[in-house]
Amino acid sequence: MLSPWRLMVGRDLVALGFIVVVATVALAILFLAPDATAIATAVAPVTTLIGTLIGAVFGVELGNRGREQESVARDEAQQKAVEAAALLSPEAGRELVRTWRDSSPRGNPTLEDFE
Repeated sequence: MLSPWRLMVGRDLVALGFIVVVATVALAILFLAPDATAIATAVAPVTTLIGTLIGAVFGVELGNRGREQESVARDEAQQKAVEAAALLSPEAGRELVRTWRDSSPRGNPTLEDFE
């Protein structure tokens, strides 16, 4: 869900963009009416700018939401791992640490780290 502030900014940018594009097209038609290429050339940068701004606002919001969801999923997975490890006997835990240490590319914990 988009935050209320981002939603308002996005809505305002869409509305402003629509007004600017309509005004640009109207002015281009008024002053460049016989030349369709000149009208398209005048309108293209404006629509590009508006699209970029709107995409940036919503893109940042969606990226933040994805990061938050990933963080929640990681915390839940870690909690499950801790709960599962708490059910192990000390001997099984040591064996698990040995297996993990031998196969882990992220560093080699020692048994002393867990005692």
